[in-house]
Amino acid sequence: MSEQSFLFDRATRFAIMVGLGVLMVVPLIFVGLVVEKRADYQKETLAQVSQQWGGAQSVTAPVLVIPVDREVVEEKKEGEKTVRSTRTEAAPPLIVLPQFLKASAKLRAELRSRGIYEVPVYSADLDLAFGFDTSGIAERLGKKETLRWDRARIELHIANARGLRSKVVLKSGAKVLDLEPGSLLARVSGVHAAIDSTTPLDALAMNFTLNGAQNLMIVPAGRQTDVTITGDWPHPSFTGAFLPNEREVGEDGFSARWSIPHLALDLPRILRGEVDFRAAERNRFGVELYNPVDFYQKVSRAAQYGILFIALTFLTVFLTEGLAPLPVHPAQYVLIGIAQCVFFLLLLSLAEQIGFTPAYALAALATIALLAYYAAASLKLGRRSWLLVSVLVLLYATLYFILQSTQYALLAGSILAFAAVALTMVLTRNERWFGERSSPPSAAEPPPPPMPEEARSDA
Repeated sequence: MSEQSFLFDRATRFAIMVGLGVLMVVPLIFVGLVVEKRADYQKETLAQVSQQWGGAQSVTAPVLVIPVDREVVEEKKEGEKTVRSTRTEAAPPLIVLPQFLKASAKLRAELRSRGIYEVPVYSADLDLAFGFDTSGIAERLGKKETLRWDRARIELHIANARGLRSKVVLKSGAKVLDLEPGSLLARVSGVHAAIDSTTPLDALAMNFTLNGAQNLMIVPAGRQTDVTITGDWPHPSFTGAFLPNEREVGEDGFSARWSIPHLALDLPRILRGEVDFRAAERNRFGVELYNPVDFYQKVSRAAQYGILFIALTFLTVFLTEGLAPLPVHPAQYVLIGIAQCVFFLLLLSLAEQIGFTPAYALAALATIALLAYYAAASLKLGRRSWLLVSVLVLLYATLYFILQSTQYALLAGSILAFAAVALTMVLTRNERWFGERSSPPSAAEPPPPPMPEEARSDA
């Protein structure tokens, strides 16, 4: 085989290698579907356990509800006479938001297991201090309307009252108010307590224990809302319409404080009629128990770098095959790519049993050992197999760093890709992909000298 045909054949093998690398996207897609299916199953389990424990909880600031009666005059004609009668009907109630709300919640988190899945749940001890300003209420009444203090009540709305795990105590000074389940104002879960015109409303206190999962949210209302949430979960995620004014997060837990003025809520002090609770919940804020052991997300992110891994491995094999006795066959490239696709399935199955970090180390070690053996036994790379092993160790170490540090994931991936392309260009700088250029054609030979005169005459 001539040098030109050999070089052309090497260029052809490079093109085949690139095409095989692109085809490896297909098995990577199937790997992604498996990861997604397992993640969906985990979410279903999470939802079931969370719902049984109380679910995502949301506590709305207490409100004072005062029913209103309206006197209605009706006229009826009886023959030539007009008879007037008076009846009383219920008018839209007055809803008074608290003048202030001071809330503190102390979370005790734990992990609940179902099968191979762990769900973070919590029990929260809540203490609420609040008061109502009833001045100016009469100005909101219409003609012939009367406040019914004998049917007034204080309501506290909770997303899922089944999460209550202790007696709810509501005090007005030294007086303990009797609480009943449910809300009479809207079709929401919660508790309510009847009051009368003699009940002091400027300083009330409520405390209870609430079970929940995933997050604890507070819906603010009133002129000033101050909330403090502490807990022993080391991975909180503060979420909602307002971020905390102050926060501290450590290995032993977290502490966060919010201070929300009424001007930020766009809610009047006194409401009349039906309350749009959905609009009020847009102002909610709180803490979410983020679970960093969500290895499905990590495996999914790892699979996204799969094509880069396969491409860099193919390049390494291609650059080292030049000194081997025989070139690498396309089938061998396919086997190398399939082995790296199986790495992600192995990582997923092991992570469900022993955790992400041990699973990653074991899956990476098994894959590197397999490819090292194949490079020495089948590809006949000899000592150059250590070059492939070194590249694989670097790749898997870089991927682990990317998965552990989301802030630098893009930076590390882009540097790795650039370094691989740059190294390939340097190592192939003398490669003659089209073969040797043939030598330039020689100049035309000069015409022969003219024949002598005697030769011409003889001819």
